[in-house]
Amino acid sequence: MKIFLLTLFLFTGITGLHAQIPFLSSSEGRTAVAKVLKDYPYHFAHIKGEEILRDVQTTEYACTVNISDADPSVISVHGEEKDNVCSWKTVLLQTDDFNKAKTKFHQYFNDVKQTKCIVRNSEIKLKGDYEEPEENKNFTSIIFSLHPAIEALNNVVVDLSMEYTTAGWQLSLSVYEHKDYGVDEKSN
Repeated sequence: MKIFLLTLFLFTGITGLHAQIPFLSSSEGRTAVAKVLKDYPYHFAHIKGEEILRDVQTTEYACTVNISDADPSVISVHGEEKDNVCSWKTVLLQTDDFNKAKTKFHQYFNDVKQTKCIVRNSEIKLKGDYEEPEENKNFTSIIFSLHPAIEALNNVVVDLSMEYTTAGWQLSLSVYEHKDYGVDEKSN
């Protein structure tokens, strides 16, 4: 009987502890980023949904790659379709609570940093350094670069941002080309 009670006590203690730890669906962010990076060389042709907005400079499309509990992701084509300047973005969280946003920012950083995928027969990983958000600083951005550099993803970065907007703290995740942060063709 003592063994049964001890086992029951340990089981309920562990179960109770697990229920108290906030848990992010680990791998969901990295799975989404991997799918987006794999389709980037194809200008998101395989994950692009219906057109949702068109103006003089940009056309936005719904995206079939989404993260649960985040806003639906959007693919933007800048300039004309033939220019092939594309980006992907999703808003992960919108909250008035700085500490909640900061905790989620760190969780998403850890998740996204573990992204590995194969693009055109090359395995790539993401590298980025964590920067702690500060409440008196309205914007924090972590730029992940892709390693090793491959021609199909020259200058492509993954950007995890935490920004204070009129609606509160917003966390977003983006994939886009940025010549100042990505890998330059000459360095390949």
